[in-house]
Amino acid sequence: MDVESGQSMYTYAFLQAPELTLQLPNGIEGRLELVRQAGMAALTEPDLEFGQVRQNDARLLQAAVVHDRVMCAVFAQVPLLPLQFGTVFQSRQKLLGHLQQHQQRYLDKLERLANCVEYCCKLTPRQLQPAERIEENNGDRSDAESAAVGSEAQFCQREVEKQSILAQIARNYPRLVAQRQGKIERAYVLVQRGQVWELEEQVIRWRSQLRNWQLELGEPLPPYHFV
Repeated sequence: MDVESGQSMYTYAFLQAPELTLQLPNGIEGRLELVRQAGMAALTEPDLEFGQVRQNDARLLQAAVVHDRVMCAVFAQVPLLPLQFGTVFQSRQKLLGHLQQHQQRYLDKLERLANCVEYCCKLTPRQLQPAERIEENNGDRSDAESAAVGSEAQFCQREVEKQSILAQIARNYPRLVAQRQGKIERAYVLVQRGQVWELEEQVIRWRSQLRNWQLELGEPLPPYHFV
């Protein structure tokens, strides 16, 4: 079905124009469409009025979940360059012009990332254990002083552990994007599909070194942090 020239185009990702038919899932509110320009294509939801979606917090949250689900479903079939949630082109013509202008740059990125997947290594601090009573040669400390000294020592040990693991991740995966949210640390790494097993084995070894942190390995994702 043709789309009016002035209609906005909600866009999920850019990809090389596929030779085979892709199995496209349902979008945020309707059908998906591949808009093609020479050797490139854009994954779009042409009937979505995203301006209306963003006016309702519940709809917006659900839309973000569906956006990621769509991205992962298509990424399982073909390499793609994921776009930020909420990316909208003013019209089909604007989208086609953008693809034409940046085609070679996007094709180069797709070639570089064609065999890669993104993983998240998530570090969550474990609850500090009650500090043991500390005795000195010249007498016992008070309970409060012992607890304070013990907690500080545990905190320092936790920080040393974290920095050590993050350094090991960075040595093995130099193209790392680190993010901190409160006390949680996330390290996003780019892995060749054929070498995922090495990352999984590394994570097992890293976990054995951790006493104060919980290390989780996420699911394979499109290269959100590396485009």
